[in-house]
Amino acid sequence: MAMKTYELDSSFRGVSVAIDAGAARFGQFLGFPCVDDGFLLEANGVFLLDADTDRYEASKWDAAVDEEGPAALTVCLRSKDGIFEVRSRLEIDAETGVLSRKDSLLNTDKSAHTVYAAVPRAPLHSGGMEVYGQTGGWCAENDGIWLNAAPGTVELHNTMGRSSENANPYMCVRQKATGQGIATHVLPVGDWVARVKTLAGHKTAYTVIEAGLSDRGLRLGIAPGERLDLPETLYCHFCGEPEEASERFHLYLLKRFPRVRRPGAVYNTWFFCFDEIDRGALEGQLEAAKDVGCRYFVVDAGWFGEGTDWENQVGDWSESRTNAFFGRLSDFADHVRSRGLGFGLWMDPERAAAGSRVYREHRDWFLRGDAIIFDLENPEAAEWLYGEISRLVREYSLSWMKVDCNLRMQKDLTGSNFYRYCRAWNAIMDRVAAENPDCVFEGCASGGHRTDIENMLGRFAGHFISDSVNPLEALRMRRNALPRMLPQFFGTWMVAQQIDFPVMSYFGRDAGERRKTLACADAWWSGTLDLSVDFCMKAMVTGLAGFSGNLASFDEGSRDTMRKWIDFYHGNEGFFSNALCSAHTAANGIDDPAGWLVLQYSSRGHERLMAFAFRLKDNMPRMRVFPKHVEAGKDYSVKIDGEEAEAMGGDRILSQGILVECPEAFSARVIELGAKGPAGPGL
Repeated sequence: MAMKTYELDSSFRGVSVAIDAGAARFGQFLGFPCVDDGFLLEANGVFLLDADTDRYEASKWDAAVDEEGPAALTVCLRSKDGIFEVRSRLEIDAETGVLSRKDSLLNTDKSAHTVYAAVPRAPLHSGGMEVYGQTGGWCAENDGIWLNAAPGTVELHNTMGRSSENANPYMCVRQKATGQGIATHVLPVGDWVARVKTLAGHKTAYTVIEAGLSDRGLRLGIAPGERLDLPETLYCHFCGEPEEASERFHLYLLKRFPRVRRPGAVYNTWFFCFDEIDRGALEGQLEAAKDVGCRYFVVDAGWFGEGTDWENQVGDWSESRTNAFFGRLSDFADHVRSRGLGFGLWMDPERAAAGSRVYREHRDWFLRGDAIIFDLENPEAAEWLYGEISRLVREYSLSWMKVDCNLRMQKDLTGSNFYRYCRAWNAIMDRVAAENPDCVFEGCASGGHRTDIENMLGRFAGHFISDSVNPLEALRMRRNALPRMLPQFFGTWMVAQQIDFPVMSYFGRDAGERRKTLACADAWWSGTLDLSVDFCMKAMVTGLAGFSGNLASFDEGSRDTMRKWIDFYHGNEGFFSNALCSAHTAANGIDDPAGWLVLQYSSRGHERLMAFAFRLKDNMPRMRVFPKHVEAGKDYSVKIDGEEAEAMGGDRILSQGILVECPEAFSARVIELGAKGPAGPGL
């Protein structure tokens, strides 16, 4: 059989697949040449399958192309022993250069088998590489590091069933000599793995990318005739830093999830009272939330069970009769709606405590394991869980549900690495969301432990970025998430309290008139930051806007500032929901408060540009910002913090930038540019 090559073209780096003597291999992969070495099986072929019958790679597959087109290709691999079939669907987005790969595995045998690995592969004929990954550590989400890809394997993976716990489902490999790189995004179904293997061939070097369902201890049963749809992987070429491709990737995500929208501002009770709920105190926060422009009011944990030990009662989702609202939660929900806000509740649906009624009465609904985990392949268990979520939405006419996942599921003793569990759980949430389109479902997995693409943009209306509500850390997390996510869908709350501060200052000698705004510096109010309301609000509106803490403590001047930026947030909902985001400043560790941080949001056609410039702990009170996508020959209207400034021509902006002045540390400015048309004389 003569070799035939199939090309997938885009305006960026393309992909080619060669079929030669019945075997499939990549000719190039997003600009990198690929391997053709029959001696090193690990550096060959497009798919690795390890099963109880054999290890299938390279020449152990017969390959054919089922469908082909200029931007899509389906390759069918059949094991030479006739037991398995793999279908690999490759589709490249011509506009952005993002490659989507979807693989499925079919057991064509009459017997059941066990799968130990089923991983897509891209073997690059290249060496001298380095690998980038990001931590998913609690309250330290999205912190990144480059590692040298020395001979051997660099592997990233999550843990305990949560897609962003331990690491984010995102990996970059970059050639150190040229800066050419490939970003790999896994859309997890269960636990995932992404690894780079550096192999030495005959007078050459190979770098093999493998990403998909985790094969760490995998022993996944596959029945006769069963087809498993494996996790999708996305790949994007970049040069230099991964942020180079962020706007292209954002455009791809907006096209992929066209109905995604940022919801209105929310108030959540958690950082005000935690789980000790008092209706009278919440009514004061409700009035303050309405006053500053919130559209939703959400009661967090503590509304259900008996007593305040809610962690020991999750799974029984009946409102408390002995504390919190004393059986009158519906009355409070009606009161919230009477004040013009949508009402919401917190729920941790995947969790059930050992003492919960559902666990005591239905042990057969739970898996054997190191944690209490629903067996969602059991139709009765899955239907009960779906019914409880739906019941709460219906019974309390919810406009918002905060869906948490605090359960660390440890190890999946069924051997599927939570593949089957997550398929069933995702189906439940997809069903609930489809049946309740007017309810906002917000994701929260102990802060940011499920911040994968489909969860954030497809299944939920965004995700709480971290349990740390420190504004400085949240800004760093958002900036570092640029290459893998639409950062405007990461939730950030302003959690603060204003207090009298009767201490004389060198600059303010009248101690009796001093007030301080103290922002929460972590996830539990064990420390505070002295920040202005203006700074906190500007940090908040770059993502999903929310409040918690004692909102009623703020004076009228501070509330005026809140109203201004909440009006800005709501007034620009369409812009932000469809914006591309880029960074003007380098990535720092999330606990590094030095320097400036500048984020830019741009409309798809670049008619509107918006730059948020944050002066952090820096001695320089001025910075010149050079907005991206400015065109010579066009006039631009300019606003600074919402106030009209002098219009500028594109040539002038390109040559001089826009001078930003922040006289005080931890202050910020918002620059808005609107294209007006051809530049006039002298500009």
